[in-house]
Amino acid sequence: MSTAQRIFHGAFGRIALLHMDAALVPHAHSECHVLLKAAGADSSFNVKGQRQPLTNRTAVLVNAWEPHGYNHEAEAEATLILALYIEPSWLAQMKRSLSLSARPDFFQRPCVELTPHMRSVSEAMVADMMSPGLVPRERVEELLFELLIGLFERFSEWRHLTRMYGPAETWMQDARIRHAREWIICHLDQELYISPAFSAITWAPRRVNTSVCWIASAPEAAGIADPGGCRRVTPATDSSGPGTVQC
Repeated sequence: MSTAQRIFHGAFGRIALLHMDAALVPHAHSECHVLLKAAGADSSFNVKGQRQPLTNRTAVLVNAWEPHGYNHEAEAEATLILALYIEPSWLAQMKRSLSLSARPDFFQRPCVELTPHMRSVSEAMVADMMSPGLVPRERVEELLFELLIGLFERFSEWRHLTRMYGPAETWMQDARIRHAREWIICHLDQELYISPAFSAITWAPRRVNTSVCWIASAPEAAGIADPGGCRRVTPATDSSGPGTVQC
């Protein structure tokens, strides 16, 4: 299973230190996603239909809304993973052109080799997350941005604006989806309506996270004129993360 050892939340999105000892079904996030090994056994993720190794020397890069899943061998030791879920809006505040990190073709390669400096910065982030005390927000954001800029400079298309301002085939541009997601994030303490069509989908883990739950919302946010056919779901109160609802 996946167990969060510690999670940092902020305008940047969230940073999680995850203890992984079982496979994770394919899923997707609206954020720009970076995965690094912190400790334990080497492992891998499936991205773009291929196995991408996660080792001390590599990082796995996942574009927004790109399906990916975690592989774990039955007899293998657990892996501690530093998982970054980065909000494009935060990156855009740092540098306007980084709003392109919301595109599904921002990263051209799903598995890249880390430089010694990138590895050093990621280890400093892991050390902060494993420390018992509070970590200043400024330090978290400073290390995070330093690591991301290094990755973006080498492995993304953010400097090639003329290439990236064109439409992408899989870009999530439906305004209803964006509005529904924004409504969910702003109303995590309230009950949500789930459309019957969404309820009919079979999810392997019976849990839906706001990063992929783009139909669940208030009826008006999801464009549902008649909420009579919807059912309410109360947000979970466990520690599995913000925006988690039981389904």
